[in-house]
Amino acid sequence: MTLIKRDGIYYVEFYDASKNPKRKRYTLKTKNQRVALVRLKYLEEEYQIGRYDPWTQTPTQYNHLNREKLRSITWTTCIQEFLNSKIALQRSEDTIRTYTDLLNGICKRVDPEASPEAIGESVLMNFIYDGSVAQATQNKRYGHLRTYFRWLVEKRFIQINPLQLIVKPRITKWLPKAIDESGLDTIIALMEIDYAQKLSADLRG
Repeated sequence: MTLIKRDGIYYVEFYDASKNPKRKRYTLKTKNQRVALVRLKYLEEEYQIGRYDPWTQTPTQYNHLNREKLRSITWTTCIQEFLNSKIALQRSEDTIRTYTDLLNGICKRVDPEASPEAIGESVLMNFIYDGSVAQATQNKRYGHLRTYFRWLVEKRFIQINPLQLIVKPRITKWLPKAIDESGLDTIIALMEIDYAQKLSADLRG
C-alpha cells in the first residue's frame, strides 16, 4: 500500500500481483498530509485483517457500509476488533495479553452489549484509580486505555474520547530517607573494616 500525491491531492494505491489489475488507486479526498496518513492507516488495517477489498469496493463505498454496521456495534465487538487490529500489526503476545486483560477488566463493570458511547468517564475513572492497585498500575491502565480510545475515535466507533476528561495518574516520587547519626556511624565503621581487610591483603601479597 502506497501513499501518492498528484496535483495536490493524496491517493492510496494497492498492489497485489495475483489480482487483475495488479494495482488499484483511489483518492483519499484530501490535500492535508496528516489527514491522508490517518485515512491510509485506517484502510491499511482494514485491508490487512481482511475486511476491506479494494478490488471490489472503493473506500467511499466501504466507509458508507461500515457506518451502517456501526449503528449496532457493541463494547464487546469493539474490543475484539481492536485486538484483531493489533494481531494484524504483529504486536507481541505480551502486548495482546495486556490489552485483553485490561479491556476485559472494564467489561466486568459495564454491560458488554452496550454501545461504546455509553461507557462514560465515571466508569473509566473508577477503573483507572482503583485503590486496590499500585500507582504504577493506574498509570499503565491510563496509557493503554488512551491508545484504545484513540483507536475508537479513529474508527468512528465513538465521537468523543472520554479519557480527555480524566487526569493522567501521577506516580509519587519518594525522596530518599535521611540517614541518622547512628546509621552514619555504622556505615563509616563498615567502610573502615573493609579498608583494613583490603590493606592487610595487599601487605600479605
